[in-house]
Amino acid sequence: MTFSAMSATDISAASALEKGAGSFPCAGFQGTTLIDFPGCVASIIFTPGCNLRCPYCHNGALFTVEGDELMPHEALQEELAKRHGFIDGIVITGGEPSLHPGLVAFARGVKERYNLEIKLDTNGLDPAFVRAMLPHVDYVAIDLKTTPERYYLLGAQAGAGAIRERLRETGRLLAAAAARVEYRTTMYPPAVDGVDTLVAMLEFVPPSADFYLQRFIARNAWSEEARKNASFEPAQLEAMALELRRRTGRDRIYVRTYS
Repeated sequence: MTFSAMSATDISAASALEKGAGSFPCAGFQGTTLIDFPGCVASIIFTPGCNLRCPYCHNGALFTVEGDELMPHEALQEELAKRHGFIDGIVITGGEPSLHPGLVAFARGVKERYNLEIKLDTNGLDPAFVRAMLPHVDYVAIDLKTTPERYYLLGAQAGAGAIRERLRETGRLLAAAAARVEYRTTMYPPAVDGVDTLVAMLEFVPPSADFYLQRFIARNAWSEEARKNASFEPAQLEAMALELRRRTGRDRIYVRTYS
């Protein structure tokens, strides 16, 4: 899109983006991905910080990012301006994006200026952030970790009761959302030990959402503790998914093995 062809709304959005409206700390940028946004060629924006410390996290380097390691806002805008003609969308991930409320204005500006599809990855523990983002996103992926009673294993500061209510509210919001929704669970044995745990977790997953059991990859884990744990084998995950479908009557349950 050339500047002369922009509408008043486009010009307003462009001006706001260039002036830093919706500014947030960007910890990294990947120009192209073919796998992180189903059906889209996308760029990935990584945000720093997280309100959990999952031992199996593959992005543990993002837990703490120094200011001089952040990508300048202007550089991020330059990347989007350069790429928007050949990408279909962007993925906003982390870290944990919900720590950065400036993403709401940023997503709105990107949508208005470039009309790109937007996918949000989040742990779902901040339903107010999810609510604010929903008008501007096309795909939401929720990382559902385990049952609320076990979130302490992942460094959660909130108690099980508070986590339960947050996940329920996020589920209610997404059940009514126009965006495509997936929930995914990394099958880390100390946190998710079998089908009974998964059945309890499905309370928080809207029936209209896809639910993925993701294989835990020990070699990519952030913590030494996690790297000592064995993964479920793909055949075990397929058997769990089959049993979960049988016991719950849900058919939108899948396995990701990354093999």
